[in-house]
Amino acid sequence: MGHTVGCMRLTRRNALIGLGTVAAGAGVIGGTGAFTSVQADRTVSVSTTGDASAALRILPDTDAGDGNPQNGTLTDNAQGYTNANGVASLNDDTLSITIDSLNLDATTSIENLFVIVNNGTQNVDLDFQLTATSGSISDIVGSGGSIDLIVENDSDTYTLSDGDWQPTTDDSAISLPQGQFSDAFGLKFEVDDNTATSSTVSLELTIRAQA
Repeated sequence: MGHTVGCMRLTRRNALIGLGTVAAGAGVIGGTGAFTSVQADRTVSVSTTGDASAALRILPDTDAGDGNPQNGTLTDNAQGYTNANGVASLNDDTLSITIDSLNLDATTSIENLFVIVNNGTQNVDLDFQLTATSGSISDIVGSGGSIDLIVENDSDTYTLSDGDWQPTTDDSAISLPQGQFSDAFGLKFEVDDNTATSSTVSLELTIRAQA
């Protein structure tokens, strides 16, 4: 008893910024070899935003009758396990999930926690990586247990291993069209009976969107 998954932060840390170099023509720099090196500095401005206003929005799940996660009120699980107080409460923050008191020798499913909205300009495929930032996954599920990401009440399940991306092939990736929102995601914990009863582990779930 008393296991805690602390601050499972949903991050978007896969943006790459490329700076290209421009070669001057031979007629500009002559062939004298008169200098040894050149250092040219350029300014790059990068800003981040909270989950509710980002290009890839990560929102707590709601019970909206029209299926739009930006309407309605939070599901019981989103209210009980995330740091959101309402749909619009994450404008300047990122969603985190805290779970405690997992049962030993049992499977615990916590559905309808969050959804993803594609506010970008093109269709994307989603994949996921779980990383233990404090402790290890086996500390809370045991050597034979697992943590699964479940989609829409367990219709699809992805077993998350430390540092590995899921799904493993493009054919099984979750496609999210421009301007659309995903099905609801949840988590399932299969815990061994020999797991320590005082483990506290921090995990980070990285969500990657690729065009």
